[in-house]
Parts: sequence; structure tokens; C-alpha cells
Amino acid sequence: MKKYLLGLDIGGIGIKCGLVSVEGELISFVEEPTEANKGRKQVLKNIKKAIASLLEKNKLTTKNIIGIGAGTPGLPDEKGTILHGAANLKQWQGTKLGEFLEKEFALPVRVENDVTALASGEHRFGNGKKYKNFISLAFGTGLGGGIIIDNKVYRGKHGYAAEFGHIKVNSEPTAPYCTCGKRGCLETYASTVGIKRMIHENRKKFKTKLDLNSMPKDVYALAKEKDKLALLIVKEVGYRLGLGLATLVNIFDPEAIILGGGIIKAGPIFLRSFEYTLYDHILPFYNKYKPKILKTKLSKEAGIVGSASLILQD
Repeated sequence: MKKYLLGLDIGGIGIKCGLVSVEGELISFVEEPTEANKGRKQVLKNIKKAIASLLEKNKLTTKNIIGIGAGTPGLPDEKGTILHGAANLKQWQGTKLGEFLEKEFALPVRVENDVTALASGEHRFGNGKKYKNFISLAFGTGLGGGIIIDNKVYRGKHGYAAEFGHIKVNSEPTAPYCTCGKRGCLETYASTVGIKRMIHENRKKFKTKLDLNSMPKDVYALAKEKDKLALLIVKEVGYRLGLGLATLVNIFDPEAIILGGGIIKAGPIFLRSFEYTLYDHILPFYNKYKPKILKTKLSKEAGIVGSASLILQD
């Protein structure tokens, strides 16, 4: 009997559920609306519906499934209970997701923060496959991260490890506020929210094609055209990211740094902007053993594949 992994990528808008081979190939997936505004019970109902729909679509039963891996916003504990940090899912904090899935489907279940799940997938199936120790960063609306140490996901005592978006990279008293309530966090620069903030604060100072509806991809495209505001933003994001990455290198001594999310589509202009600062601020020792800077390999539905990979960790 052919066996598969099942991966859940739970988002604020949609729930993606996919069938993944043990080699990391995405076979099939379905998507259901999250309906987060209706509360916890409705979200769980939709998760159950997505799994049932996927099995029916592929004419499978739970006997064909090795286990369920779930990537979710927020910070789950080892039992899969969401402890904290799921602001875009109403009533999600306190949800016993792991217990729910085990009860409904009688399968092994692993629940992780969605960005941690991406790191797991990159380690099992992607560009992190040949490295025992690496860190990954995912750039989106915010900035999340993952840590692999000795071929295992590092979660920290309470599951809060790898909150890289909250490394302080600006200590000035006028530094921008972060969503966490603190000032000067890396996420206030290296994220969609951070980039939009910089457009809002600076667009009247420059002759620019950027406006309040512009997205990071627009910034990078215009930077290539020498738009002055776009160039300023790319330089600022790169500088702050370089500072944050230097801190991580000095702490973790990783073999590689793997970058994912829309921000990496800026290409060479973005890479140059942070690599200079990174190498200028790491300890001299590390200049001899520079970590590899890589882009994520799992671009197609990476959240599903990463979540499915959680089942193979043990």
C-alpha cells in the first residue's frame, strides 16, 4: 500500500491541505476558507473538511497516511496547543489543534509554527538538505525564522525560538514601533509592513513612482530603474537585515542562511545591500568560514511540504 504524508498550511484567509510523498513531492492539494472571523470551532471544522476533501479527491483513507503535519500561525507547545501569537486567527490562542487532529483522524500529528515548518521542509527536502546547522528567514507581512541544530528543529524551552523579526537593529529613541510594541525591531524594516511604512514616510520627499499601494516587488523593480526612493528603501532594508544576520551568525555559527518570501525576488541588488553589512559586522573569525547565503528551494506550496515534513522528524 502506498503511503503519504499529509501537510496542513493554516493561514488567516485559507487552509491548504496537501498530499506529499516521502520524497517531498506535492501530489495533490485542496484549499478551504479559514473563516477566522467565525471563531475557533469554525476554523477546526474547515480543517476537518479540507482533510476529508483531500482524501476523497485522491480516493484514499487514513490507512494511506503516515501522519499529519500542521503549520500554523502562533506558537504551539509540544502537544500542539496554541499558546501565543496568532493575531490573525480569532480565538486561536488556546486551541488544542494537535489533540483535535489526533482524535478526529487517529494518526500521528505534529504541530509547529508555520515558519518553523518551512525550515523543517527546507532541511528535509530543500536547499538545507546537506547542512546539519542552518538558519532560515521567511519574509512576508512580517518576518519569521527557523533554526536547525544538529539536524533537528530547535524550538527553545517554550517554543518561542527563532523570533528573528524582533532582533533590535535600531536603538535610537525615535526608531519605528513594531507590532510587538517595542521599537527598532528588524521586522519594522525587512517585511512588507516595514517597506510600506518607509514608502509612507518618505514618498513626498522624492520624485518617485512609488505610492501607498506599492508592494515590495514594485520597490525592487523601480530600484533597478534607479528610482531614488526605491534605492533608499532597498539600501535601508539591506543594512538593517545585515545587522540582524550578523547577530545570528555570531550566535549560531550556521553553515548556511536560507532566505524565503517575496523579498528575495529583488535579486542581486538586494543581496549586495545586506551582504556588505553582514560581513562587516560578523566576528573576524567568521570571514574565513562565511555561511552560504541561499534562496529557498521549496517555492511551490512550501507551507504544505514543510508541514508534511514534520512527520519525518522523528
